[in-house]
Amino acid sequence: NAVEVIVNDGSLGGLTFTNVGDTLQAVGVQNLLTAQDTTVTFSSTAAVAELDLVFENVAGGTVTVANAETVNVFSEIEDSTTGLALADATTLTFAGDANLTATLGAVTNGVSLFDASAMDGDLTLTIGAQSQVLSTTDISVLGGNGDDTFTVSAVTQDYTITLGAGNDTVVDTAITVNDSIEG
Repeated sequence: NAVEVIVNDGSLGGLTFTNVGDTLQAVGVQNLLTAQDTTVTFSSTAAVAELDLVFENVAGGTVTVANAETVNVFSEIEDSTTGLALADATTLTFAGDANLTATLGAVTNGVSLFDASAMDGDLTLTIGAQSQVLSTTDISVLGGNGDDTFTVSAVTQDYTITLGAGNDTVVDTAITVNDSIEG
């Protein structure tokens, strides 16, 4: 099973890729004009240290992938909106010139670094509880060059949000004295 790239292009219903091997490098999701889910399930022994998710012109739905620790999310050419259910991710990076709205699903709960410093488009990111991150580990969020919006809820670890070059917004309903917003 030597598949390196899989793409959900314009599907009219949810699409699931199963028994994917550890050679997978990238998942493309593009031209979904209605909210359609994309699910990638690795074979029982397969896992990847790093995986690219590339979005173009996506109007919703959720991308579900387990067994990938570092996930690089790209938003290219046309704006996209998506949910991200990334059960084993510990680092999320964001890049691209198109705007991206991303909401993390409940299973995306082990990320300690959200790095959008290479993002030129606007990033709207909703971050929920990171219950798989040790309480003593700080959460870091790095903004990009666009007008970013970070909504933080139910994060119990201390966190630092470093805003980027754009006109950024942070929404947090439970900020504590140990949390910081810089920039």
